[in-house]
Parts: sequence; C-alpha cells; structure tokens
Amino acid sequence: MFRLFKSNFYNFEATRILSSTSAEGCEIAEFLEAMGKVGQHDPETWYTAWHEQSQRAETIAREAVYSGYVDAARGAFLRASNYARASSYMFPWSGPDERFLRTAERSITLFREAIPYMDSRVMVLEIPYQDDVTMPAYLYLPAASRRMRGNGLKRTPIIVSCGGADSTQEELYFVTASAGVSLGYAVLTFEGPGQGLMLKKGKTAMRPDFEAVSSRVLDYLQHLIAGNPELGLDAGRIAVVGVSLGGYFALRSSIDARIKACVAVDPFYGLWRLALKRMPAWLATMWTSGWLPDQAFNALIYLQAVAHFPTQWEMGMSMAIMGASTPGDMLRRCQSFDLDVAPDGQGKITDRIRCPVLLTGASSSVYASPDESTVVIYNALSQVPEERKEMWIPKEVGQGGLTAKVGAWKLLAQKSFQFLDKHLHVERTSKDNGDVPQS
Repeated sequence: MFRLFKSNFYNFEATRILSSTSAEGCEIAEFLEAMGKVGQHDPETWYTAWHEQSQRAETIAREAVYSGYVDAARGAFLRASNYARASSYMFPWSGPDERFLRTAERSITLFREAIPYMDSRVMVLEIPYQDDVTMPAYLYLPAASRRMRGNGLKRTPIIVSCGGADSTQEELYFVTASAGVSLGYAVLTFEGPGQGLMLKKGKTAMRPDFEAVSSRVLDYLQHLIAGNPELGLDAGRIAVVGVSLGGYFALRSSIDARIKACVAVDPFYGLWRLALKRMPAWLATMWTSGWLPDQAFNALIYLQAVAHFPTQWEMGMSMAIMGASTPGDMLRRCQSFDLDVAPDGQGKITDRIRCPVLLTGASSSVYASPDESTVVIYNALSQVPEERKEMWIPKEVGQGGLTAKVGAWKLLAQKSFQFLDKHLHVERTSKDNGDVPQS
C-alpha cells in the first residue's frame, strides 16, 4: 500500500481522515494540502494543518449557507467538524493543553451546524447515566423516501452504534450513521464513560461492564419509542454495531435480549491479553511476578515513551480513558476488560450472547491479529448456532485489511448491512432509484 508517512501510526491516522471522504468528511485536495504541512511525529504541525483546513471549510460552509447551497453547506460543515476533531488528535492525552477540549467542542458545534442541511432528521439527545450526568447522543431518522415499506411491518429498525477508545460520536456519522439512514435504518450514536466529551470534559473513566452503559441507552430508547409513536421506530428490531474497542463493547451489549443482532468490527477478547502481546515478554513476566516493582516498571514505560512517540500517545490515551495515574495502574484496570469477565458473576460474556453475530478481523491490524481475537471470539460464542454467526477477515488493505476497516468504510457498510438485513428480516428490491428496503 502507498504510504503517506514512514510512521505506521501517522500513516494510519491520516488514512482514517481520508476514509471519511465518501461521507463528506474530507475533500481530497484539502487533505493533500494539509498533509504537505505535517511533520512526522510533530503534533504542532499536525494541529496547525488541520486547524487551518477546519477554518477554511467553515468559511466555505457559511458562504454556501448565504448563497442557499444546502448540499455544499452540509458537506463543508461536516468537513470543518472532522478536521477540527483531527486537529488535536496527536496532542498527548495527559497534557494540560487547552486546545484539546476547545477543538473537541468546536468539532461538535460545527457538526451540529450541518444537521439542518441533512436529508435525515437528527435528534440531539442527552441520555441519563447516573445522578446528574448524561451521555450525549444523536438519533438519525431516515428520510421518508428511504423508510422501510412493503406489505409487512412498516416500522424502522434501529442500529445502536458504540464508539471506541478514541473516536467521537461525530466521527461515527461517517462510519455507520450516514450509510445506515441511506439504507432505511434509524441510527443511535452516543458517548459513554471514558469516551468523547464525557472523558475530555466530564473526566468520567471507562468501565469494563459496558453492558450496564448500553442497558441505560436501551432503556432510554424504549422510553423514547413508547412516547413518540410517530417516529415509527421498531423496538423489536434493535441491533448493535461497534468498531475496534467499540466492537468489544458491542459484544458485551449483546447479552441484553433487546439486541437482535450484533456487528463487532475488529474486536479483541481482552485488553490485558492485548497488552501482553504489545510489551516484551520478559518485562511482563518480571512485573506480574513481582520481581519488578511498580516504580521501576513505570519508569521503564515512561523512558520508552520519551523515545517513541506512538508509545507516548497510546500510553497517555490509555491512562486517560481508564482514569489511571500510572502505566501500572492502567494495565491492572485492563485485566477486567475481558469477555471472560462478567461483573455480575453469571458466567462468561461469550456464553451469554445468543443473537446473530458478525465478527470481522484485520489482517494488517495495528493491534490484535485475527487469530488472537476474531477467531477466538467466534469459537467462544457457544450459544450462537453456526448459521447465525459469520466471520469476515479480508487479507488485502483495499478490501478492509486495516484495523477498523479504515480506508474501506463503504465496503464495511455493505457487509454489515447485508448481515443486518438478513437477521432483522429486511428485504430489498432493485429499483431505478436504488435499493428500496421492504420490511
């Protein structure tokens, strides 16, 4: 594959931005211009390049609004939002840089300015989490011309889209929501503890029992459906989709009987298992056996981070989402993020999933290999019959071989919704104006 940077980390994250082009999150010329200003492992040039493009796209959007060009305004606001999200991405998560939160809020503001110009209706929601804390969410409703129709049930099936470790729900629009509403699905995106603004502003750490989080989301969704029958939503056809860490969350969410199908894109079985694959075996053995005290272990990790930017970034991000103050504390927390661990003590998560599941793997993964994650999870789904679970592991980068299917989000949508159509009983007939879903 052609490389934009020698650094795997920078190359992947640049490709991730470019991936959103088909859903109006990027313009190729703007991308190339920004890339020409970025220095490898240089967060400041990365920030400056993408901040400039965000400002320029915002100017284009406002000119389009003034001139009455609705489509151009929507696309430009979406690009401005996505570039703003990307601009602070390379900053150390543990640092006090005020731009980290400011650009996150700017991304949200610009995204919401695009909403009035979308073909679908978008509801901006706040889902109760605990006490006075809420989870930000969007509910995308397909346009009337895209809604399910036919002789059978006419209500709209729903996708609940789980974010990952470093994604925002605004980015999830480019991955899941834009494709979903075009195919007649309603799509709910949200940010839970340890994600998006709940982390960057609310400082709420991620929790291993994500099923408790998604349960609150489903409770809210059921209440919304019951109180708003005019929305035409089908409470009996709810599926969950997640990518990378979001795929792990989607699997945990699937133990809820209200979930009728699950798409877990490039998930992992456990964070601790993943961490062990990413550190030298001797270091892990000495630390876990007690031969190497925490103080020395943390010092070695920090020393590596100083010499290796990707390690510095990843360690800072991981400590932030886990609410940990040291690498050792963070890694201990990782041990509870495992599909074998059910906090309620009712057996393994994989033994409690019964809905249809599509699992994908990434042959060119930057994290877990398919054999260590996707295949293991597939074999562990003991209560899901063979005809109700599928596994897709593309070998080529152009066919979805990168982690999170970066660079192949259109193909990911096709594979995902073919699976969901099948198990949520959606039939499609080819018409001159495209695929019209029938339910």
